[in-house]
Amino acid sequence: LDAARKAREVIPIVYRITSKFPRSEDRVLTPQMRKAAHSIGANLAEGAGRNTPGEFRQFSGYATGSAYELEWHTNSADQLHYLSPEDRLELMTTVVDLKKLLYRFRESL
Repeated sequence: LDAARKAREVIPIVYRITSKFPRSEDRVLTPQMRKAAHSIGANLAEGAGRNTPGEFRQFSGYATGSAYELEWHTNSADQLHYLSPEDRLELMTTVVDLKKLLYRFRESL
């Protein structure tokens, strides 16, 4: 799946970017962004292991929700001035591309 490949791409980007955040975010924003990044692919994998196409569609919806969550946290990090313009562009471009792939995938189910 293209969406699964793109979901794997976002994880190292998130880790690289969040490693630059202030230590004060070690318990809040950093783990939230990392968890959301992991949840995208994990939900696709779990949906693939379910018994029906409807369940797969449901879990791909959860993956989409996690992508939106990551986008929200990215905007928060930007608002707090934790992101360089280059990091923000790289992460947002990846997340937006991933959301498009997830939408197309859900529509194909």
